[in-house]
Amino acid sequence: MELLQLQYFITVAKEENMTHAAEILHVAQPALSQSVRRLETEMGTKLFDRVGKRIRLNPAGEELLRTVEPMLETLAALPETLQEIADEHAQTVSLNVLVASQLVTQMMIAYKQVNPKSSFRLDRKADSLDWDLRISAVSGQGGTRLPKETERLMEEEIYLAVPAASPLAERDRIALEETRTEPFLTFSQNMPYYHLCNRLWSEIGMHPRVGLESDNPQALRQLLEAGMGIAFWPQYTWGQADSDKIKLLHLTRPRASRIVTLTRNPKRKLSPAAERFYHFCKQYFKDIQTGSEALPQQKQTGE
Repeated sequence: MELLQLQYFITVAKEENMTHAAEILHVAQPALSQSVRRLETEMGTKLFDRVGKRIRLNPAGEELLRTVEPMLETLAALPETLQEIADEHAQTVSLNVLVASQLVTQMMIAYKQVNPKSSFRLDRKADSLDWDLRISAVSGQGGTRLPKETERLMEEEIYLAVPAASPLAERDRIALEETRTEPFLTFSQNMPYYHLCNRLWSEIGMHPRVGLESDNPQALRQLLEAGMGIAFWPQYTWGQADSDKIKLLHLTRPRASRIVTLTRNPKRKLSPAAERFYHFCKQYFKDIQTGSEALPQQKQTGE
């Protein structure tokens, strides 16, 4: 059984006339008759009864028509459906976001406003390989060299965030070793933020008291406001401490900063949509940094 046979069968069934059906299908009538006979042979039964000069479906033919007609309608619509899927896929940008997730979310919203057909697929797994662009961070200390496919988005100072009720909040600057007895709030060890914290502690040989590890930036902020501990606070991606319950201090020793980076997946060619977002992302971060003061006024959270 072939699709062409079934298409011929449906036309003959609807026209109930072999000559008319052949004209509609633009085939010779003998070839059409032969196709119908071959289909009946394959089905093992007659599909039409002759009524004078016309032919009509018998019960077996009616059942075959009920079965195959919706199937062929679905197949006929398939190219358009597949094209819609392909168009949607072409507009989808896959992002692997390891830092600044809230800031990146706001960036996606801003991009969507000017590119309404775009869509995003987001994951936060450091070991993921299925992404177009990755947003991460590395230490800003020691003249860090970035891999070939990675670009610097911006560098940001790392502050120390303390509860406003803490005696430390009376300071504007502090050395990290002065916090040895303070409980630190940080993210879990599989996240880049934790490695930033660990590098700073290791630089001065400090073994911190870890008050809490969490994967939730908002939970960490709330615990800070509740006076449950202190935390490192990236300048731009976390933004202003927009609560009078948190005070941000400059670290004098060690001096701390990190570089937020954007990486193109070296194992895939960027789609036009991903390429557009790539350039949008670079400009978005540039605008944040050039439009901010030493203590930024954006109300951002993220890791």
